[in-house]
Amino acid sequence: MARCMLGNLLSFLWAEAMNTTIYTLNMYPIKLVEGKALYEAWTGKKPNITHLRLFGYDAYAFIIFKKRKKLD
Repeated sequence: MARCMLGNLLSFLWAEAMNTTIYTLNMYPIKLVEGKALYEAWTGKKPNITHLRLFGYDAYAFIIFKKRKKLD
């Protein structure tokens, strides 16, 4: 999963890709625990995944209006 996440990204992000992979796998239901996620089996609560975002998503720097030029 981590290799797929890295794709065309720089290799210094491999640790973040691994952390994201492990976190995602812990929130994913598995057969061993009767279709529950590992997080749910451990805590008894369903995992909240609304905070998850795409890995490697495009980001743009915000430049304040006063420092922007006409065509920026």
